[in-house]
Amino acid sequence: MIPPIFASSLILFPATLASWFTTGDATRWIRDLAAALSPGSRSTCSCNAALIVFFCFFYTALVFNSKRRRTT
Repeated sequence: MIPPIFASSLILFPATLASWFTTGDATRWIRDLAAALSPGSRSTCSCNAALIVFFCFFYTALVFNSKRRRTT
């Protein structure tokens, strides 16, 4: 459950920044990025899928300790 949560929060981060800083030309790229990552678009779905796969491997690497041996 952790990878989809991290992926969706990273996808929604530019939209959150764009809503905080709505004025000024310096933040235009944040608004453009937020518009490109609007819910339901192809870029959002593909980025979300890629981030979920990345976080699955990342979270497994953090949790799984391959050096610990199991003794029976």
